[in-house]
Formats: sequence, structure tokens, C-alpha cells
Amino acid sequence: MMVAMLDYCTGCATYVEVLTATEGGQSRSRCSQCGREIVEERTKVSGAPPAMDLPELVTEEDVLQFDSVVISEDSPTLRQLLKIVLQQHGIGKEIFLTQNGEEFVQTVIERFSKGAGVNLAILDLEMPVLNGHVAAIVLRAAERAFRVTKKTPILFFSRRTRDQDFERLLTLCQPAGYVNKGEGFDSHSQFARRLTEEMARLSNKP
Repeated sequence: MMVAMLDYCTGCATYVEVLTATEGGQSRSRCSQCGREIVEERTKVSGAPPAMDLPELVTEEDVLQFDSVVISEDSPTLRQLLKIVLQQHGIGKEIFLTQNGEEFVQTVIERFSKGAGVNLAILDLEMPVLNGHVAAIVLRAAERAFRVTKKTPILFFSRRTRDQDFERLLTLCQPAGYVNKGEGFDSHSQFARRLTEEMARLSNKP
């Protein structure tokens, strides 16, 4: 019997779905993409996620203000991973998952039209149909159109390096932060620490 999990694959340099099966009487897990054996600590997709402490210097007050979170990521595996990290830390009473910028824009505009807010947007930059760069600009325009008084913090989640163009985007879309999903995190815990630290930083921005 195979069980689907999420874990970091050093061969693919990203989080992937991991397949676990019994081989020779021992349980072994391999990356579903490249077949490499996974020996790191694993996080199951199904069932209750394991408890995880908030990183040092990150308090519950820092991140629990994000009641409504919209995630836009074209990888189903990474969408699920982001949702798991948020749930582990009690972040987001409502978590909306979208697979491209068009769905993201539709979701936030529908919420604004109902008088509901978005407390945090997590945006991949490279997505089909509408990329994260354009989606972020549309978000800021929608906030002005609907007279939203508090800007939605944006956390860009991408492998893109921080070049001049990206720095301009971060400045234009403030409050905004960035987590490089290709950094080479050694474990799920390290990834969660980096993500929550950046969210805490965003929560303290005006």
C-alpha cells in the first residue's frame, strides 16, 4: 500500500509528493518526480498535521491576524504544503486555494464586492493564464476601486532571484515580502520557519 506525503527532495530542489511503500520488510519513501529516496522528516498530506512550534521571535499575535488567506500557486503539491503550514500554526480561518492569477483576481474581487477582506495573499510569480506580477498589480488596483482602507500584505513565493525588476515590484506592492521556494530547505520545519518569519514581518508593516 502506498501513502502520499509531502517532503523536500534534494534532487528536485523543491517540495514534492512522496510515495511510501514497503520494500524488503522496510518502509521506504521515494520522490514521485525523480525516484530519489527521501530520508528527511516527512509530513503527511492526509490526517492531522503534527504540531509545530512557532519560530523564535515569532509570536501568535504576529501571524494570527491573517484570518483570510488567498494562495495562488500552480503546483498542487505546493498549494497543499502552504495550506498545511498555515493550518499547523492556526493561521487563516478561511484559506482559499487558486491555481493561477486569474482565479486569484476573481477570488479577491468577489470578496471585496461582498465587503469582505483579504488579510494575506501568497502569490507564485510564474503561473499560467495570469502571472503573480500582474495579479499583484490588479490586487492593488482592486483595493483602490473598492476603497479598501488597509492594503493586503503580499507574500511572493517563487524561485525567481531578487533582480532590479523584482525589487521594483516589491516596492510598488508594499507591504510585500518574498520567500524563495528554491532555497534548498533541509526540512519541512525549516521551510515553515522561513515562511512564518516572513509573515510575521509583514504583519508588523503599516
